[in-house]
Amino acid sequence: MAEPDHIFVKPLPNLAHGEEPAAFPFFYIKPTDNEKILRKFFPEEKGPVSNIDPIGNSPVIIQKAQLEKIAPTWMNVSLKMKEDVETDKAFGWVLEMYAYAVASALHGVHHSLQKDFMIQVHRILPLDRLSRSLFVAAHIIKYVINSHCSLHGTQNQTTHSSSIILTDVTIH
Repeated sequence: MAEPDHIFVKPLPNLAHGEEPAAFPFFYIKPTDNEKILRKFFPEEKGPVSNIDPIGNSPVIIQKAQLEKIAPTWMNVSLKMKEDVETDKAFGWVLEMYAYAVASALHGVHHSLQKDFMIQVHRILPLDRLSRSLFVAAHIIKYVINSHCSLHGTQNQTTHSSSIILTDVTIH
């Protein structure tokens, strides 16, 4: 699964392994920090909340049969989370990401966490040698709202535009 704001910069290998799908770990998806809220949707008999991967629904490489099992649960968990005022307020725009992670865990699906799957440009500005190497490793560049940057590290925040401008990018 991908989103319209993902820029594929090199061929994407199948990062999934058999029954284990692959996903990008998001630094802001923290199941253990949100145990009280997540227990409403992930009962104790399912195990510790650390069984919930720190992921969203995208980018993910998953077998169609697994997604067919997870999808109805994902929808139902999303709706229940949205209806719960505390959960909706706590998770905001990442609610559906948490819902996918919870639905996956409810079905016992664990994702292989792939840090090189994607890079989020706003996490690495200004660009230095380390962050430049992340560009080379990544398969996807996340189109980040309101960030304009070049590989020279210049950044301009605006309130009216949602684009990334990359100059001098050579990816082999």
